[in-house]
Amino acid sequence: MFGKSKEALVRLDVPQSSVGAPLPSLVADEQTLFVCYLLQTYEPDWDGSTIRVVEQDSENEPLAVLKVPFCRAHLFGPPNDEAISGHRLAKLGLEPFSAFEVTNSAWIADLERANRVHPYHHASQYAALRHFIFTFHDSVLEFIAESFEVRQASSPLRDTLRRLVDEL
Repeated sequence: MFGKSKEALVRLDVPQSSVGAPLPSLVADEQTLFVCYLLQTYEPDWDGSTIRVVEQDSENEPLAVLKVPFCRAHLFGPPNDEAISGHRLAKLGLEPFSAFEVTNSAWIADLERANRVHPYHHASQYAALRHFIFTFHDSVLEFIAESFEVRQASSPLRDTLRRLVDEL
């Protein structure tokens, strides 16, 4: 059922994360994962001579909010954009500041294989699962779920995270 074909990456059409400071943040419990990150903004008159510092409390920063219902697993951490070539999926075209679905996921196959010891295991329970990967400036997020929803917001990131805790 799994692992018969090689893994491949399919680019996702999601809002572009900031390439400077996306500040990706997670709120999760055993069933739901929320992911927030700042979006890339473009200043047409910017000449590159200054920098703009953003923080979780910055006002009016556009952000993406992903809701991942029934998230089966997630992994958040290295590598950063400068070391992305060291990620096991880099040879398949993994790039920084992007989002992909991993088809024929070895991770999903590993989860299914590990669960075979369960007395009520059915491999079919893994058929609809999908492996998603988001690459940010300083981190990578991977998660396993059937789907996710994305919306945009503009409230301070910290306020959004507080509201999401209440949605769990």
